Amino acid sequence: MTTIDRTHEECADCFKRLLEPPMCNGHVAGPTPCSQYEAMLSHEIYHKRCHDCGKFVKKREWVPKNHAWKKHALCRECFSNYLEIKKSGTADTRTCDFGKVTKEQLKVSSYQHIRDVEKGINFFIGMLIAAAKQHDFDKIGDIDGFHRDFLTGFKSTTWWDEHRKINRHHLLQEDGVPKDVTLIDVLEMIVDCVMAGMGRSGDVYPLNISEKVLMDAFNNTANLLKNKIVVET
Repeated sequence: MTTIDRTHEECADCFKRLLEPPMCNGHVAGPTPCSQYEAMLSHEIYHKRCHDCGKFVKKREWVPKNHAWKKHALCRECFSNYLEIKKSGTADTRTCDFGKVTKEQLKVSSYQHIRDVEKGINFFIGMLIAAAKQHDFDKIGDIDGFHRDFLTGFKSTTWWDEHRKINRHHLLQEDGVPKDVTLIDVLEMIVDCVMAGMGRSGDVYPLNISEKVLMDAFNNTANLLKNKIVVET
């Protein structure tokens, strides 16, 4: 009989405990299985590194690889960048036994949904504020290059060509569209063009953005928010 077999017999419920997922996000984990089984099997069963930064996380934050909600492990620092919401079980006729939902349950679920939407909107507000602070940063950081191209009436485009690469809002030029373009970029472009036009010429030139860019931005924005949500079950 091998050492592993002996350990299994001597620790009858050890294997069972190991298969039970630990509690996450600050909850206390259950009993610790024996170190031998943990070393052998935990790397097969759990995500033990932070999905975003790759650091090992504490055991209570491990997530089973077969998690029904496809969750990943997150360290405390990266988790703070996510939106945590609770599972809603009584707010939608498509996902609950609606005939058994009381008026009070529906009211509570509706309040929960309103708070969740508020979190999502505040997330996008934060992104817009960040975009505003970073807008055209290279006009100041590389004022020499900007001024050099400016003096030629932009017949020289060394600065301008780089400007489109390092900013996200020049969506009317093909090489200015980032692969992960979002509606934040679209809004920044609209504000940029309207403010520049009204302040410089008193009018705004047509903003002929392509339908593909708009649809890509729409879908990418939805996926961006979806991937930032952690559902507490």
